Amino acid sequence: MSTRISWAPIPVEVPRRPPVLELHSGQIPVVQSDTWPKRRAAHLATRGHVWRSQLQAATHAADDLAEATRLVFQQHPQMAIFTSFPGLGELPAARLLAEIGDDSTRFADARGLKAYAGAAPVTRVSGKKLVVLHRKVKNQRLAAVGYLWTFAALRLSTGARAHYDRRRLAGDRHTAAQRHLFNRFLGCLYYCLQTGQTYAEAQAFPVAQPLLLDKLCSWDVSAAPAHRLRHASFTSSGPRGGSP
Repeated sequence: MSTRISWAPIPVEVPRRPPVLELHSGQIPVVQSDTWPKRRAAHLATRGHVWRSQLQAATHAADDLAEATRLVFQQHPQMAIFTSFPGLGELPAARLLAEIGDDSTRFADARGLKAYAGAAPVTRVSGKKLVVLHRKVKNQRLAAVGYLWTFAALRLSTGARAHYDRRRLAGDRHTAAQRHLFNRFLGCLYYCLQTGQTYAEAQAFPVAQPLLLDKLCSWDVSAAPAHRLRHASFTSSGPRGGSP
């Protein structure tokens, strides 16, 4: 017994099909829709308004926090010592004070402060081999303040700029020269905090540095190996806030 299959009648009015792909020569298929771009634009406008309001709130909160930090820092008795250093504004100085504290007995000497900030190098000796390495275990926030501090001091202090140039001439890279300058500044800061004195450019960076300058002037820098210049400069710089 056979079964007959009959087709359903086609309606007179065919319902409208969803958006179709219209092909153009040399182009990818484009979806033709009238409502999608409008909904997309409305969605982006709403999201943009939310993001703008959040960014404005974060900006106002950061400004309020910075202003409150300045007001509290201005009341600290050591504020004048910190802000007397070139390139050290109120906010970086407040960050520096918050990281090292105001306890004068926290660090036994300047070397402890330099090691804590990562400005002092690490010396490793094995037999006849001596290697001086960058200290990686340190207070990262304090090291970040030191980078900004020394970068600003290069434009404001002639002694800091001359010290940086000497380190560059000795073969140090930019970051190494800045780290050495940060080492010098920390030595001066420790001395000022212990004695209650403010920063003095003439004492921090004396004009005459005969031992280092005589060597650099008497050598042919273009012919001398870079590692010898670095080693001689490292061992020649005095303990006055410089390398330990």
